[in-house]
Amino acid sequence: MHQLKGKYFYTARKDRAASTLGFNTNLTPINGSTFWIEDVSGQGEYIFNGNGTGTAQGKHIVMWPLPFDCSATDEFSNPFTYSVASDGTVTIVLENFKATFLTGPWTGMAYTVNSFSLSGMVSTDLQTLTFATQTPSVIETLTMSNGVVHYQICGVALVMIRMEQ
Repeated sequence: MHQLKGKYFYTARKDRAASTLGFNTNLTPINGSTFWIEDVSGQGEYIFNGNGTGTAQGKHIVMWPLPFDCSATDEFSNPFTYSVASDGTVTIVLENFKATFLTGPWTGMAYTVNSFSLSGMVSTDLQTLTFATQTPSVIETLTMSNGVVHYQICGVALVMIRMEQ
């Protein structure tokens, strides 16, 4: 098993299904929920320390069609843990992911996502990593700094390219 070390720039695309009350076991919104879809794209960097830890930072643009009909940008910087299996499978876990809105209707407001993980592959030369959601079964909890909570199911496609050792 090998460890990753260095700075990787990333670009990502994420689609989220969100609900105010959560989701049933068959991934449909709980009756009575307000339900919406979010489109997210972003870029930034992941710094791998070579010991299973690192730091991720970046910016996203988030677009909400109905019922919100608005867009915003956010910024984040968070620690993460990771593992690399002998077959090149990489798993990254971000616990208590925190971000702050820079623009849009929630400018200055922070939010936290309880936990999310990425699973993907690293190239044999350790220069490129790719991640994609395989099954939409993980329900994340997002809590705004004003106390509003909603639940989301995410589909992610993310590519990282090594920029520095």
